[in-house]
Amino acid sequence: GRLIKLYLELGKAKRKFEKKETLKRRDINRDIEKVLKGSI
Repeated sequence: GRLIKLYLELGKAKRKFEKKETLKRRDINRDIEKVLKGSI
């Protein structure tokens, strides 16, 4: 029982982390697009 609980907590933390990473990547991509449009 305890192991399953731990596993669920880890999964929740991982999802939160991945969400943050996805948002960060989206911001970086937006910046890159801005730079590319500005250089053309």
